[in-house]
Amino acid sequence: KQRDIIEEITARAAAADANRAHIVHAGGIGPLVDLLKSPEPEVQEAAAAALSNLALDDEAEELIRGAGAVGQLARLCASPIAARAVKKAARFSLSNLGLDPDEEEARAHPSIPPSTLTLPSRHVPPRAPPVRSGT
Repeated sequence: KQRDIIEEITARAAAADANRAHIVHAGGIGPLVDLLKSPEPEVQEAAAAALSNLALDDEAEELIRGAGAVGQLARLCASPIAARAVKKAARFSLSNLGLDPDEEEARAHPSIPPSTLTLPSRHVPPRAPPVRSGT
């Protein structure tokens, strides 16, 4: 049931700017960020995909960052046990937030020395297209 609801949000966020704005103004970002911590990979993937679509909206992008999504998305990317589809959706979300997924993953990975994390990035990946539900 939870995944069905998130997939509906994902589809609506992909469909139109007005839908993204409505989801943002209805307070949908915080719960989606919370769902990134779900023990169910399907829920994590759907939440990351929804956030990826919402990040296409400038106002939503700021709120997503403010809700702590960047750290959680980076941890999903760096997790050795996260499903491949979860990692892919998390990487798209980070990209749509204007961040380099590789750098964010490195920041989240505890075995990488901090000195390698302070180099500025010269590459910002292009935004990913909206994700349709059922991906």
